[in-house]
Amino acid sequence: MTADSSSGFRDTVQRLSAAHEAIPHAEFHGLLSLEHREMPMDEWHKVVQFASGQCALWQVRWLASPAASPDRHAGEESGRWQQAYVTYLAPLLARIPNIQEPLEREHGLRLAQCALARRFEETRGRPLSRLSSALLSAAAIVLERVGLSSVAARLRTASLYPRGTAGRAGS
Repeated sequence: MTADSSSGFRDTVQRLSAAHEAIPHAEFHGLLSLEHREMPMDEWHKVVQFASGQCALWQVRWLASPAASPDRHAGEESGRWQQAYVTYLAPLLARIPNIQEPLEREHGLRLAQCALARRFEETRGRPLSRLSSALLSAAAIVLERVGLSSVAARLRTASLYPRGTAGRAGS
């Protein structure tokens, strides 16, 4: 994967974003050379969004893997993409300091959306599993609203990751 110009780089980021596929961090990092750090902030924001999406894809892949033999590659990529996200975010924060909170919220929502999409696919054709996930999620929302955050977090995790997965190993 190479980008000869800023336009080529933008097109590549757009194409990769549209594919919604997890790619290795090193592959993208090689594409993003130091010369691209001088991009306009709106383009740099797309890089940050892309890195955030990759964090979500890799983290969900890792959390959905069997707890007995977790996908270590996905876990490592998740960590690398999280580091990249923080690194890529820094130039935006330096120029637009008030943007940190909305971007962090967007980052968290991207992870939740990715986990929900994966769980939705896993329960396709299994109405009882789908109903169970929906009920656990709804209960988590209610418990969060009444201030029982720790219980709500466990229910939310149970709604997203089946027993025996790395995502449920700690609960």
